[in-house]
Amino acid sequence: MIMKKILFSGFLIVLASSFSLAGIKSYDNEDTYGNTVQTGTGAESKKININKELAKAKNAYFHDELDKAEQYVNNVLNVSYDNIKAMELRNKILVLREKISFFKRSVVNDYSIELKRAVKDGNCYEGFLFVKKISSLIPDEDVNSYIMRLNEEKNLIASTIENENDRKEFLNSLEYFQNGKFIKASKLICKLAAKYPKFEDFVGMSRAYIIQETNTKRIDMYYREALRNIRYNRYGKAKDYIELGYILQPENIKLITLMEQINMELM
Repeated sequence: MIMKKILFSGFLIVLASSFSLAGIKSYDNEDTYGNTVQTGTGAESKKININKELAKAKNAYFHDELDKAEQYVNNVLNVSYDNIKAMELRNKILVLREKISFFKRSVVNDYSIELKRAVKDGNCYEGFLFVKKISSLIPDEDVNSYIMRLNEEKNLIASTIENENDRKEFLNSLEYFQNGKFIKASKLICKLAAKYPKFEDFVGMSRAYIIQETNTKRIDMYYREALRNIRYNRYGKAKDYIELGYILQPENIKLITLMEQINMELM
């Protein structure tokens, strides 16, 4: 479901080259080769190197720092308002922001389905996990009613554990699981299952999630390799690494966003 929605986003309009430059005159102080230019006069006067500013803008753009990228672009446009590269990057930033919002909403909709299932099943481990995932993508998404029900389930389970240390381990296992530390969580769940039958329901689930923690480390490696190739304009190779990450975690927003950026460069 997630991948279909992501593919659909490819039909969104890319504005990068839609602006006409006809009739625009360059500043008198602009170096058309993109070298250092003077901006302003007197005490407010300063120099910027257009090529360096564009390089910093591109680096920030591909490292998920769109606000910073936009600032570098504006620095260039303030002294060279018809700079084609700066205008193209500014438009890409605008388009990407819209697409990121679409991607996040699409993924959150799917996470919400999983959250409802977890709450219905009384699975506070997955429930709190999806609450955190949803809130990390759309902080103002209303999940309060689910949190209340999950807290009720958590308190009910805790009330059946007489040993204080075991209750602490239960709460620690929830925290580990919510934060993606599935290996640590699974060890505690298995330990608790040996004493309390209720936790037997969570053993298989927790072991299955261990694979996700391992996959996350591999995805981080693929992401770094993609960025390294982008640095040298090897967008095809970078795309190959992102596709490897997709296989493991198709709903990963960082992968989805970087793939969209790469596709815009390859157009």
